[in-house]
Amino acid sequence: MNTEIKRRRGFSGWERMAFGVAFLSVILVSTWVVFRAIEIGYQMYADQRLSVFANALEQFREEHDFTYPEDQAFGIPAELERYLPGNNWGEGPWPDSFYHWERYEVNGQEVIQLSIRFCPLEATDLNACRFPRLQWANDFGRDSAYFYCFAGPCRSHRDQPRHYPGFCSNCDCQEMRRCHSQ
Repeated sequence: MNTEIKRRRGFSGWERMAFGVAFLSVILVSTWVVFRAIEIGYQMYADQRLSVFANALEQFREEHDFTYPEDQAFGIPAELERYLPGNNWGEGPWPDSFYHWERYEVNGQEVIQLSIRFCPLEATDLNACRFPRLQWANDFGRDSAYFYCFAGPCRSHRDQPRHYPGFCSNCDCQEMRRCHSQ
């Protein structure tokens, strides 16, 4: 009779596989958390920038008989630059995004808003767009925007209906399809 106890050398195949699966699961969850935190950071930065812009716009209006700057094809009106801190207002807060100052009319009502756009102006394909990877942007299209409404029936794009996918950062939840609480 052999009473000798076998010595184990290393882990069995099943144990190695279980460890590998657990390790990969931790890596995947950690990566998802990091990328989500980055996207939320971009949104917080966007909100902060829009708030700074709103303050600058109020200063501008106080000095210019409470008028708004004219519409821009894209970017920030040059006459507002002296009211804005820093000098990097040409680029939006998300990678490859840009600001778009808008002043236009819808059904006789003036609309004043600052939009953050995610598609290059010449883009015809959605693959050229770089949308935020957050739930509120899941159904974004070429004309979608993250925007701050100053006056009027704001929307994601002047050529789209009010319910076109977009995200208003300061609108009432009942007024728009999306708002911060969703």
